[in-house]
Amino acid sequence: MGNTGKIRTLPTVSTNRQMNNVRTRLHKLLLCPRELWIVYVLKVLESLSYFSASLNLTPYLTECFGYTDLQAGAVYSAWGVIAGIIAFVCSPAIDKLGVRPSLVWGGVFLTCGRILFAAATTPSQLYASLFVLQPIGMALAIPVLSIAIRRITNDETVTTAFGVFYSLMNLGALVSGLGTDVIRGWLGYGSASLRTTYWLGAAVSVVYTAVAYVAFRPLPAPDAESAVPSTWRSFCTAEARETIRDAAFWPLVAFSGIIFGAKSVFRHVDTTLPKWMEREIGAKAAYGTIYSINPAIIIVAVPVAQVCARAHTAWR
Repeated sequence: MGNTGKIRTLPTVSTNRQMNNVRTRLHKLLLCPRELWIVYVLKVLESLSYFSASLNLTPYLTECFGYTDLQAGAVYSAWGVIAGIIAFVCSPAIDKLGVRPSLVWGGVFLTCGRILFAAATTPSQLYASLFVLQPIGMALAIPVLSIAIRRITNDETVTTAFGVFYSLMNLGALVSGLGTDVIRGWLGYGSASLRTTYWLGAAVSVVYTAVAYVAFRPLPAPDAESAVPSTWRSFCTAEARETIRDAAFWPLVAFSGIIFGAKSVFRHVDTTLPKWMEREIGAKAAYGTIYSINPAIIIVAVPVAQVCARAHTAWR
């Protein structure tokens, strides 16, 4: 308050204008090709299967196969490491195959791997699923969904499209946590409920594969892919050279390294939360429901964050 006798107020942003911007962006998504919505359906299905498997892996190994905590944790860690290595090795295959074949073949490998895992009776069957079939399936089926969104959308819709995509991934995580507790309450707190969870995950992978095969139309390849090297070796070499020379690649690598610790916390929760809650609270501990709190918050927070950050670049 100054000599003028007037109170100075800070400028405010119109809430109505923000809501109109959100509506406009969502309306533009409705004008995108149908493949965008198929990608969203596939993301929910795959997230449901993946997070169900990840959350229940260590209890499954202990209840059904007698693994100790250390052994189950080692298997979980090896699963993640091998999946990352295979994803790196298979990345040129996605460019060579294209979006739709990658989705279909990835779904086939995931379906076979998850059926084998749910029916496994020996460690060798477990390892064939966890360390071979499932990583190949994830390498083909998961990254290509993001590639599809980038090809389907334009500069006006891509940010909103990825925001919805991320929210739907967390919707799959939310349902997987709640579904875990529903199945445990129905079938009991032991091996029967855990195997049923994995059988349901395999059934969801069947649906994923069927939707990708029947409903997803081939996407046109970018102009840069119109002339690719004829041999697989030369193609991989060209892809690696182009990636290394890309100016945006190294900042992305650096940023991924910075958030590595935060990502590790989520994996740590998957590994230790179920057993910790069962031992501290009891066998009937609703660890799936507690697990679902985080994705529920993210689902609500993503649209808010998009509105607040719309004027800034991704790196800022």
